[in-house]
Amino acid sequence: MKLSVLGSASGMPVPDRNCSAYLIEVDSQTYLIDAGEGIARQLVRYSVGSDQIDEVFISHVHSDHLSGLFMLLQWMHMTQREKPLQIYLPKGVLPGFQAVLAYFHIFQEKWPFRFQFLPISEGLVFSCHDFQLSAVSNGHLSGNKDLADQAGVGSDSYSFILSEKGHERAVYTSDVDSLAHLTAHQEGVGILISECAHLSVDDVIDFAQQSGIPRIILTHIPPEKENLVLSDKQNPMSTAIEWAFDGLVIEV
Repeated sequence: MKLSVLGSASGMPVPDRNCSAYLIEVDSQTYLIDAGEGIARQLVRYSVGSDQIDEVFISHVHSDHLSGLFMLLQWMHMTQREKPLQIYLPKGVLPGFQAVLAYFHIFQEKWPFRFQFLPISEGLVFSCHDFQLSAVSNGHLSGNKDLADQAGVGSDSYSFILSEKGHERAVYTSDVDSLAHLTAHQEGVGILISECAHLSVDDVIDFAQQSGIPRIILTHIPPEKENLVLSDKQNPMSTAIEWAFDGLVIEV
């Protein structure tokens, strides 16, 4: 499994990082996790064709993880993609999210390919050949639950576990306030791709060490942590730690 970082910024726009987006290549299939602003441009930049994306998975509906989806669909339309596309979204925003597309004049009747929205809920979300993607509820949007329920959009948010048969698993935290939700899912994890905008670096390292996870990729990097130098305490011999950047390729 190969994971390419297409967007490593936090929710604060910066000049040299795009918003959250990650490309997974496994078993001749290509999957997109999150679609923050600029994702279509990033795919063009890294020579990924519009017909190469097989599925899209959105962890939660904050704009820095989702707002690029509309331009992504427009790009696919303008390049005459023909292959159907499945887009997985947190179940709380369906089916209402589909109505939003009309405000962008995205109409299935005029698109050269069919796209379908499917719900994400806790547990196994997707399986193809030797690859599986599972979701773990992380509570990131729980602070908005009352307002979200009133608006009928739900407040579910997920971390993803990526598994390929015969290989160690990878965990993508998305945005979280704690890593406690992953405690029951740490077995067999070889790499933790963790945000560091809402968590301290020490919190991420402590969790990885306690869980026996040998490798950390720190992503979703806010401006104030851009030049943070890891101390010896933060860079233990038992754990390899890397800062993500747009264009980073990770072999899992």
